[in-house]
Amino acid sequence: MHHHDEELAERYALRAAEADWDVRWALTRPPAGEADRWPGAVSALERGRGRLAGHVLAVAADGPLHVLSPADGSAAGRIRGERTDLRGLVSFPDGTLLCLDSPGFLSAVGAPRAESRSEMISSLLNAAPASASGIDATAFVKAVGAPRPFTALGADEAVTRIVCGDHAGTLHVWNLDSDTPTALEHTLHRGPITAATCVRGASPISMTVSGGADGRLVLWRPGDPREPREAMHRPTRVVAVDALLGAGGPLIAAAWADGMVVVWDMVAGITIRFIVGFPIASLLLAADEVLLVAGEHGVTAFDLRRPEEDPKEP
Repeated sequence: MHHHDEELAERYALRAAEADWDVRWALTRPPAGEADRWPGAVSALERGRGRLAGHVLAVAADGPLHVLSPADGSAAGRIRGERTDLRGLVSFPDGTLLCLDSPGFLSAVGAPRAESRSEMISSLLNAAPASASGIDATAFVKAVGAPRPFTALGADEAVTRIVCGDHAGTLHVWNLDSDTPTALEHTLHRGPITAATCVRGASPISMTVSGGADGRLVLWRPGDPREPREAMHRPTRVVAVDALLGAGGPLIAAAWADGMVVVWDMVAGITIRFIVGFPIASLLLAADEVLLVAGEHGVTAFDLRRPEEDPKEP
């Protein structure tokens, strides 16, 4: 399903015929007078949680949070934005939002009110328990303490781990399983961390995924005595990462500044690589192996198709 940009859709159709991906839908710059369906330039994507589960939050450059369906890109609502300079967002199950602004400082926003296109969005935004520990975005910001600049923000699917990268290449990981968040840190990159996320299964063990200005993609298990592992290294900076615990194990997606996107199944070693024709600001892996890619163009969703032969893991 393609919206607005027929030229982009045609270009993708020609390339996708023999590729390991296909375009599911694209919300790109519309013709004059049809801007109501376009979220505008998007600086970050985030999973909806709690009653927003199953939806995607797209942070528009002009402030609003657009609530989208990952299935077809349709709009479920719009949340009035209080900031116009966000480059990172974590949505808590109770509706509070943890935000990372352009200068690199964390802030919390209470459960926002939505300007809904249907009554559904109002019920989606009703507060739900944040977590077993009761920690929400506001409590987390207080626990972090004195403001300090970060360069990347992410979390696992259940928001039991918050990860932040800094200018020195150090990744900070907070465990939210208790009422008092505890932090671990490790220097993983040479230079600033530019993207970070976390994936966690049923066990307490989690795995962080971070990308840096050094072009390296690094996997780390906080608290594990084994050294972090470099998963991939390319000669340009990483601009976005995401991870999802699928039925067969962790799925990881990463994008570099030259438009290269790599997605792989950590267990099967299946790798999908392709280059998009626009600058990337954020990635999000949704259910059914759908990858959302956002940037100045808007948002595009790709269906990922497993290759017939499994290439080596990068």
